Amino acid sequence: MNHLKKLKRSKQVAEVLLKYGLDDLFGQGSLEHWLPQPLVAKLTCSREMRRRPLAQRLRLALTELGTTYVKLGQMLSDRADLLPADIIAELRQLQDRVQIQPIDMTETLARELNIVAADEFAVLETVPMASASIAQVFSGSLKNGQRIVLKIKRENIEDAIDADLLVLRDLAHFLERHHETFRKIRVMRLLQAFEESLREELSFSHERRNLERFARNFREDKRICVPKVHGHLCSDNVLCMDFIDGIKVNETNRLEKFGLSPKAVAELGLSLYVKQVLEHGFFHADPHAGNILLLPDGRIAFIDMGAMGVLLPQERELLEDFVLYFSQKNVNKMLETVKLLAEDYESADERRLAKELYEIMDLLDATDLRDIGMGKLLQKIMAVFSDNQILLPDGFMLLVKGLAQIEGIGRQLYPDLNILEMIQPYAAQVVARRWSPQKLLRDQVGKLSDSYENWLALPEEMKTFLQKIRNKEIKLEHEVEGLERLRQTFERLGQMLVVSALIIGSAILSLDTHLPKLFGVSWLAFVGFVVAGVLGVRLIWRRNK
Repeated sequence: MNHLKKLKRSKQVAEVLLKYGLDDLFGQGSLEHWLPQPLVAKLTCSREMRRRPLAQRLRLALTELGTTYVKLGQMLSDRADLLPADIIAELRQLQDRVQIQPIDMTETLARELNIVAADEFAVLETVPMASASIAQVFSGSLKNGQRIVLKIKRENIEDAIDADLLVLRDLAHFLERHHETFRKIRVMRLLQAFEESLREELSFSHERRNLERFARNFREDKRICVPKVHGHLCSDNVLCMDFIDGIKVNETNRLEKFGLSPKAVAELGLSLYVKQVLEHGFFHADPHAGNILLLPDGRIAFIDMGAMGVLLPQERELLEDFVLYFSQKNVNKMLETVKLLAEDYESADERRLAKELYEIMDLLDATDLRDIGMGKLLQKIMAVFSDNQILLPDGFMLLVKGLAQIEGIGRQLYPDLNILEMIQPYAAQVVARRWSPQKLLRDQVGKLSDSYENWLALPEEMKTFLQKIRNKEIKLEHEVEGLERLRQTFERLGQMLVVSALIIGSAILSLDTHLPKLFGVSWLAFVGFVVAGVLGVRLIWRRNK
């Protein structure tokens, strides 16, 4: 069945690409074999269409192909590091153009939630307040009077997207195999990231988990409003949450009615977004003005959380390192950090990369960052990485996009917005956290624990190694010299293991708040540290003797 869907959709895609003169991308005859010759002749691109710029023809083709292709174009519109400026400009004009899909609300809710709609809802509108390519949104209220919105997935949308993704995989394989340009920008990797993002957007269960996690992250922050999810009225195709009565954050003409200044709103929005990134590592992936609402009481609400960016703790630390080294103009350390961050670094030309990073820093010396913009600066850095064949995790691309969007809204509200001033308090927190005694102790305990585990694993590995020699799987021809020196080395290793175990045990005991204290730590931990210190000094003295 999938093969038939794919074949049918492939012919439709080929027709559209021929119509807009995009067949040259695939080589002569590569698309025509899908279609009958009379139809090929009929669909051949007109001279008038050929005269139009390639970027415009591409936008028109994606629009005609529908939801999946429009969303792909929208994703690519944020990749200024990969695509020319004229194509980016056209792709940013892409919009979903969908009609309202009639829906039997009672039957849909009974099928999806196993409920009688009248038992749960006092009011439920049948005409959507918003209609997008994947879902329609309806307003209503619960029996207790709480106003809600009900997001319902369009019928058969997943089947249509599945067929499109099958065709896109074939197109991407072809382009990457036959064109150096597409191979360089890793078309298959881009498509994989797009498919993962689209699958997440299609799953309302995923969006529900995102909302609940976001609410937990900000449960103590009174500056933000997160809509409550009504779990018993949710499924993978239906999402029910509280209605947020607010205005778009960039509606400056309505801010005065709330008694709020554009500057305060800009700083609040940016502050909350930076907190999402640096404190939680879980941030809104598409913070455009339509997804950020301002409430009459001054709180901000982020909505539509189908797509969220995630930075792992280690990635956040490496990001902090990169920013620190960038501020110090320490290019060597920057390159070391990028190596740890990158998913693919092998083909990078480090000399060229260092030169281009220096050029960006020279630009900053000559120009105020407020004149460049943090978003554009990050895009320049990402473009340098892309040109040097460095592949970073998807979370970083979403971060660059999100910061550019949130900064754009902020500058629209308050042109003199200084993003560096907004970040400074968080930067100070980062430095304090990095050098806190608890962090240093935790890092050292972790390193000692790793060493201890490696040491414990050594006998088993040696046993396996010796077994392979006994089975003649490994042959050794080696003359052993300095056997006594080797014995002393193993003796010292054993003593070091004892010292490490003492330090780890004492560190754990120091966290116990119930034991009697001596010099601020439990007396057992203090004794352990003292013994470990004495043994450590003895080891060093004997080594230098």
